[in-house]
Amino acid sequence: MNFTKETAALFNQINSISKPVTLGDLNCSLAVAIPRIDYYITSKCYADSVSYQEVLDDKFGGGLHKILTKYKELGRLGNFGNTTDLSTYIFRLHELKLDYHWIPKNACTFFKKVLAEMQDPEVMKDIVPGKFHEGMNKKYTVTMQEYLAGDMAYTKVCILRDPIERFVSCYVDKFLKPISDNKPLEGFIYSIVKNYYSKEGINAEPNVRSISFVEFVYLILNTPEYATNEHWRPQSSFVKGISFDKIIMQNDALSWFIDNDYASSKYKNKRANSSLGKSFNYGEQNAKFASFLPKDIMIDQVQDYSQFVDETSYLLLSKYYKEDIALIGDALYV
Repeated sequence: MNFTKETAALFNQINSISKPVTLGDLNCSLAVAIPRIDYYITSKCYADSVSYQEVLDDKFGGGLHKILTKYKELGRLGNFGNTTDLSTYIFRLHELKLDYHWIPKNACTFFKKVLAEMQDPEVMKDIVPGKFHEGMNKKYTVTMQEYLAGDMAYTKVCILRDPIERFVSCYVDKFLKPISDNKPLEGFIYSIVKNYYSKEGINAEPNVRSISFVEFVYLILNTPEYATNEHWRPQSSFVKGISFDKIIMQNDALSWFIDNDYASSKYKNKRANSSLGKSFNYGEQNAKFASFLPKDIMIDQVQDYSQFVDETSYLLLSKYYKEDIALIGDALYV
């Protein structure tokens, strides 16, 4: 197995510490650690023919053991890394009595702002320009201590998005648009592209070449689940084990928040998606831009996300996101 540097470092750390590993021993965030720890324990169970609980009890202690035990009870562990840290993605608004379980690339920037302003109209004064998520998460993200203390009687809400539309939107936003706007790739995207070049023998500068859509599909299909980035990680891994009061499709979310007094009516005609805001139209995929590099795509030529998806990519992505596709039905009934 060709582990990422972060994963190799964490696995070596777990194996080298003679005592049970605790939260204080981790050299990374829980958002990074939880999927990798799950992969480690699940793999060890199969390799050594022992139970998940036996490995957990042998290797982990303190608060970390408590967290992992709780996540195992919820069915969030034992999935070879196809999971997330739960507390990282809970945006709690006490005045609204609302827990917004946010998922990256589901207009979370917009909805965090809208919901936070409903609770505190002056909230943006406390947010440093360019540090929106850091500032908002610091103010409203549930701490692990709060989570382990037990559920509060707040309304639990999650927003889902068509998985293929979300995937194409991620490609456009993270890999295409910066090149089109003559801006550098975000740091984590640059590293992902650089690693892809290294594996594929491509001699190029990521900020000039980036990757094509079909290369992006290839990249994610060949990435271990524990190392999958949150922006295109399946939405199902964020919601496992949670009993929601409302699951909403992204296009319906703003109206629902306004109708239920969680958002101001001043946003009634606003568009939640601040990127291109296009949609993926099933049955209309034509693969016009599927193999194009970003430098060869004029951003104003993009009419809808169907222009990036060829039939093979569609079938592969449908299989990859099969649990997400199943979740869409739940959004209509919960």
